[in-house]
Amino acid sequence: MSSYPAGLRVCYSDISGIGGLDFSTTIEYKNSWNTFQRIEQYNFNVSTARSGGDKSQTYYQYVDNAERMAYVRGLSLHTAYAGYSTVVKKN
Repeated sequence: MSSYPAGLRVCYSDISGIGGLDFSTTIEYKNSWNTFQRIEQYNFNVSTARSGGDKSQTYYQYVDNAERMAYVRGLSLHTAYAGYSTVVKKN
């Protein structure tokens, strides 16, 4: 059983282009990257539902401060490595 809300499409991107990392840092970066993608996708789905008139939907609320920090790290990674991101694109 998935721990994600119903209808959530999770995008797991490859960050293999980020080199020179030890194993534990790679895992941390992947988790942060995926946390950012999961929350962004959830909020996108909520935004779509709300724009369609379903105001009962609420935006994502972090489980704890560690998840919030993982989201911020993921945002930083998506910004720094925009060429690998499916969310943030370079102009």
